[in-house]
Amino acid sequence: MSTEQKQIHLITFDLEKEIAHGIQVSNLAYKIGKQMGFSEEICHELAIAGILHDIGKGAENDSDQNHAEVGAELARKMGESALVINAIAAHHNDV
Repeated sequence: MSTEQKQIHLITFDLEKEIAHGIQVSNLAYKIGKQMGFSEEICHELAIAGILHDIGKGAENDSDQNHAEVGAELARKMGESALVINAIAAHHNDV
């Protein structure tokens, strides 16, 4: 990403919107987990994955990695669980 592209990215990055989106995804992931009968521990992990799923958007770098890959790498460095890391990495994969 060029310096100009980084500046445009920073200008168009709406932090409040991203936080609200993360909270919505977190709540939804937790509720779906509960409805599916998952344990409280798994539902908690799903909620964490939801809040962090786009964390790579604020840290995209000059590599060919997309924000999901960058986010998974950040989550791994932060010591998040395999469930959280995999959810972040896969959240744009086609199923």
